[in-house]
Amino acid sequence: MKNWAKKSQRFEASWKVEGPADPSLFIRGANTFDVASESFKEYKLNFLALKSGTYKFNVNFRESTTGEYIFYQFAVTVEESKDIEKLELVSAVRESSLQPIVVENPTSEEIKVNKSMFTFANEYLEITPEEIVIKAHESREFNVNFRPLIISETQTEIVFKNPVLGEFKYNLTLKGVAPTQ
Repeated sequence: MKNWAKKSQRFEASWKVEGPADPSLFIRGANTFDVASESFKEYKLNFLALKSGTYKFNVNFRESTTGEYIFYQFAVTVEESKDIEKLELVSAVRESSLQPIVVENPTSEEIKVNKSMFTFANEYLEITPEEIVIKAHESREFNVNFRPLIISETQTEIVFKNPVLGEFKYNLTLKGVAPTQ
């Protein structure tokens, strides 16, 4: 922000997102800041979106005594993450092993998550518990239970998709091994 005046100026910052409120979108920055006379100051605005999509918002800077203002329009495209967490589950045939998956809720709302939000294609996998409620700014665990019926090694993917928290993918290596005597 540039201050063209011969005296220090105080600016009030505000922002408005287009469309309905989205609890998975976080925009933060200082509400007010001072710029010394005839100088320049950078303004740091933090943007975090939990879901992919295009987000449009305006940022306004208003000088508190004169009412002069300037605004900027943003369109930010958030792409799906290419990072996929890799997990390995190894279990003796007819026994089980489990791997916890932590689900974080960074929003200020309580979120209900159920196992139907996980999709996978492997008959030896099960997600437990049936449902959890995650309070604002907390995390909880689901368990991926693996119980093979034959000796095998396969690769599969689990996708967790929640309307507020977004989509997360996990690559699983599943190994069913011979029982030990």
